[in-house]
Amino acid sequence: MKIYPPFFVVGELKVADRRIDIIKKSGAYFLCSDLDEDVILYDFFRAWNTSQDIKECLLPEVGSVISGKVAYTDVDADIFGLAYIEPQTTKLIGGMAPDLELPTMEFRELIKQWVDFLETHGQ
Repeated sequence: MKIYPPFFVVGELKVADRRIDIIKKSGAYFLCSDLDEDVILYDFFRAWNTSQDIKECLLPEVGSVISGKVAYTDVDADIFGLAYIEPQTTKLIGGMAPDLELPTMEFRELIKQWVDFLETHGQ
């Protein structure tokens, strides 16, 4: 188990070659990784921090692109930027962190794992 003093890892999100630790700080959950490129991903998930909001808003938006109902969509993440979602690629843009591009299927899988974690922990 990795330690982020004074916090401990309480879970993880893992897809392909990307592993992101989940830590608990002051009653809230945060994402951490050794990869600087993942910082915008942490910020994005900080804005999407309740399973109900994710299931009602974010996952349907991603699903509508993957299913071909729409060619693309963008999803706001409060002050942390936005996700520009296309069928093959999702770009996380804006905020204070560098932009990140990852496969849309991996992005959806990370979202699903985040929802599972939040629901398991009453969020």
